[in-house]
Amino acid sequence: MSRCKACDVIMNEFEMRRIDRATGEYSELCSDCLSASNEATRDIDSPMHTILDDIVNPFEFLADMEEQ
Repeated sequence: MSRCKACDVIMNEFEMRRIDRATGEYSELCSDCLSASNEATRDIDSPMHTILDDIVNPFEFLADMEEQ
């Protein structure tokens, strides 16, 4: 029995044997979490990624947000 590294749900046989093509290792994520991860990495042009890319120093960004 293995559990998903992201949500801790018990994975089924297929999920436990799934190999990550990029690393050649077991994915260790259930289908739902793997799908969400793939969607997040595929959507790198989203507004949130653009905002995060513009932040040079996250601590200064947070300090600026607190001042507003």
